[in-house]
Amino acid sequence: MLWKLCTRPGVTVSPDATAEEAARAMRTKNVGAVVVVRDGRPAGILTDRDVAIGVVGHARNPALVKVGEVMRKNPTVIQEDAGILDAARLLGKKGVRRLPVVNTRGELTGIISLDDILVLLTSEMAHIGSTLSQEMRRPTP
Repeated sequence: MLWKLCTRPGVTVSPDATAEEAARAMRTKNVGAVVVVRDGRPAGILTDRDVAIGVVGHARNPALVKVGEVMRKNPTVIQEDAGILDAARLLGKKGVRRLPVVNTRGELTGIISLDDILVLLTSEMAHIGSTLSQEMRRPTP
């Protein structure tokens, strides 16, 4: 279940926040993206790359640009009761690195990233490798 693995709560901003405010939130929370929420529901995603390329790269003033102008609208979301494999498939199918996690009412409850899944899978693979080595009576490298 994703609600156990996702980052909760996700870091959020409103569409009326400035790109500068969003970048500060990313820096403060040490994340690469913020979920843009409207009435508690994901309306978009803004990444550090969006700010760097879409704002600074176009010589726009981050203190004046509203998040709603540069966010990626209508993000693909996933239900909090979905499984990790569902999230991995959806990330691959949509070609995105992050999915807002929502409840049955469509309200944001967290965010899951490709990095979160890779960390989990790496940990699980290490555990499996250790178990197999013990069963085969071989030392773990």
